[in-house]
Amino acid sequence: MIELAAGGDLLQDADVQAQGAGKTITLRAVGDLVMADGTQVTSADANIALVAGGNLTVSLVDAGSAGVRASAANIIDGDDDTDIVAGSALLTATGAIGSDSDTLDLSVNTLTAKATTGGLFIAEANGLVIDSVSIAVDTVATTGVSSTGTATTREDLVAGGALVITVALGDLTLTANTGMVDAGGVALLQAAGAITANASVTAGSHLSVLGASLTQAAAGDFVSEGGSIDVQATSGAITMADGAMAQSSGGNIRYAASGAITVGLLDARSTGARGSVSIVSGAAITDNAGETSVDVYANVLRLNAVSGIATGSEQLETQATLLSADGGTGGVYLSETNALEIGATGDISVNRVGTGGLTATATATGGHGRVAVRHRSGGHASGRDHRNGRADGHGDGFGQPAKLSARKWSTTTGTARTVSSTVTAATGDLRRHAA
Repeated sequence: MIELAAGGDLLQDADVQAQGAGKTITLRAVGDLVMADGTQVTSADANIALVAGGNLTVSLVDAGSAGVRASAANIIDGDDDTDIVAGSALLTATGAIGSDSDTLDLSVNTLTAKATTGGLFIAEANGLVIDSVSIAVDTVATTGVSSTGTATTREDLVAGGALVITVALGDLTLTANTGMVDAGGVALLQAAGAITANASVTAGSHLSVLGASLTQAAAGDFVSEGGSIDVQATSGAITMADGAMAQSSGGNIRYAASGAITVGLLDARSTGARGSVSIVSGAAITDNAGETSVDVYANVLRLNAVSGIATGSEQLETQATLLSADGGTGGVYLSETNALEIGATGDISVNRVGTGGLTATATATGGHGRVAVRHRSGGHASGRDHRNGRADGHGDGFGQPAKLSARKWSTTTGTARTVSSTVTAATGDLRRHAA
């Protein structure tokens, strides 16, 4: 094993290498620990620890399949290349880890990290699992006798400021119970592959979660305590388990997927004004089977799907003030708990968190002011201005409790058809804007 300790600063100008199998390395400084650009600390699949009372500047630390533990006031990226290669990494700083202009670059399998008062900026080259990590290194007594040190263990990702995690290749997985993510500021989770949230993600400000596909387990809640929530699956589905939630404190929520979206709970309520919610799917929007709780709380609700919104037996339960919905070639099946107005919805904007922790506005274009379905033959039915030929015998839908069900509307092809569009109001009125 190798252990280097300094009562002040430790400046590394040459490589440190332990060639023997299982031989750990420890670099320790009361002050700063600085690895010069291009220098390396490498082991033969044995744990490595770098501990600084001041700042730690990292060049390349390579533990092979073993673990790396780094602890300092601030952990700084010292070059443009990969900083840590390991099976697992445990990173702690009283200040920040990485920065908005220079992320800490990793190639590890499992990560836990805490930046107590600052930001946490990590760029992972391959797939990444957020989970509990335990790392021990050998220690050397003044007599020269070595012994196995006590393991350091921690879990989750925590930042006092912004938190940015990007995965260039592969998936990002938050492990149940030990993979929680908590940011005091904005938060971005972004992966080229699938994102699986088995643990919660909380941001003090805006929250963005972007992956090829996305799965939220019942414990995988997305929470923004002071901003908007932006969730997107770029080439697959978004699947929220029954019990999974996205909750803002009055900020807007947007879920968008190129594939299907299964809705758990999207909650934009606050003690004051409610935020708005947009759900846009390149396939269908569905509810979890067998659950009857409210799925969406919003002021304005915009729904857009290519092949239908919910089903007759599994309606989407909503509590909104203003609604626009387009079911594409499928039906629209909604159950509203309060009074509802169907009309044009304006643009619904959220703040997209970038890799530098800055935000830009991402907008869901306003809805068309109707509940609409399209027949597979190409015809179009609209709840905005075709009000004749009701099949259910209820009133005209203006200012009266009403149900739009099995309704015959005129279509753009000029043919009267029965279309699948059901909107029910449990209490209060169902209103539609006139054209």
